[in-house]
Amino acid sequence: MFKSNFGKSKRPPGLLSQLLPAVALWIAWAGCEAKALAEEQPAASDVLFIVVAPGITSPGSRCDRPVDMSVLYPTLLELCGLPDDPQCDGQSIVPLLRNLDMEWRNPAIMTYGRGNHAVRSPRWRYIRYADGSEERYDHEKDLHEWNNLAGEAAWADVIEEHRKWLPRKEAKQVADLRPSKAEARKIP
Repeated sequence: MFKSNFGKSKRPPGLLSQLLPAVALWIAWAGCEAKALAEEQPAASDVLFIVVAPGITSPGSRCDRPVDMSVLYPTLLELCGLPDDPQCDGQSIVPLLRNLDMEWRNPAIMTYGRGNHAVRSPRWRYIRYADGSEERYDHEKDLHEWNNLAGEAAWADVIEEHRKWLPRKEAKQVADLRPSKAEARKIP
């Protein structure tokens, strides 16, 4: 689709040409520069998600709602005026970008390996491991997650509220895609 345009201008047309640098900026920043903020970040899975969408976002604006990587694809589809992908689990955050104060009920969901999931809402992080053990942290009082409150009966309703967001169906385990040491030696 962009082949003829790249040959002439080296840039894709329209809004996409404005979005690509922002996406590249976010990927580079989250992957490298965020390490410098490690002491300020509440947890390793929390990274800043920077979005520059001309006509939608404002310079210097900030939203503190947690989102996960599942929002990236549907958000780009909507920003580019493309149809929704019915196979996508994520939800576009364009409405949130337009109104930073709107109510946003979706937490960020993180998975590490099969059966290990975390649910991050504005105040809480709930973690459930494949062995059934749980953790729950109050980020208003315990930013570094030193005090696990999962065993306290007073917070059972918070845990139950976060459990409902856990994946109901596990995806199949993906084979390790890294080459073995023997295979790696063969790579030129």
